[in-house]
Amino acid sequence: MRIHLGIIPKFVKKITSFAQGLYEKEQAVMSMTNPTGGKMRTDPMGKGGFLAPRGGRDHKGLDFTLPDGVGQDVVSPLKGLVRRLVKPYAGLDFDGLVITDGIMRVCLYYVAPDASLLGKEVREGQVIGVAQDITLRKSLDGRTWAEQGMVPHVHMECTVNPAFFVDFK
Repeated sequence: MRIHLGIIPKFVKKITSFAQGLYEKEQAVMSMTNPTGGKMRTDPMGKGGFLAPRGGRDHKGLDFTLPDGVGQDVVSPLKGLVRRLVKPYAGLDFDGLVITDGIMRVCLYYVAPDASLLGKEVREGQVIGVAQDITLRKSLDGRTWAEQGMVPHVHMECTVNPAFFVDFK
């Protein structure tokens, strides 16, 4: 399954509608492989779309559900170099990795990465790790995110090198 990123939307509604995914895709600028094969997350703790509201902040990525459950394979959404292994939350046992291709930087969180891939090129669609269960994380009140209705997912953030798209004057 492929997803389209860098969508140029028709702004039929306000930007908040865009953030909630209520827009028409006019033109895809690039395409990538869906890292889990799952749908965009929607649950009692929120929607997994870009700019979806998160209390006093905006969601900065896309959350993909896990059709085969926690522990399923996660694949690289693009061909690139595995630059770093990361911990999205200090002191918590969740992992991720950063893949770059020179134009795009993709961060995948809640993935136990194959550490042997660090510093190596990966193919689009290549298995890069397995999905972790982010719903085990606890809120300040001590309840797990699963107890609050969140579904397991992989979070993906993309950053584009602006030098490829902006003519600086």
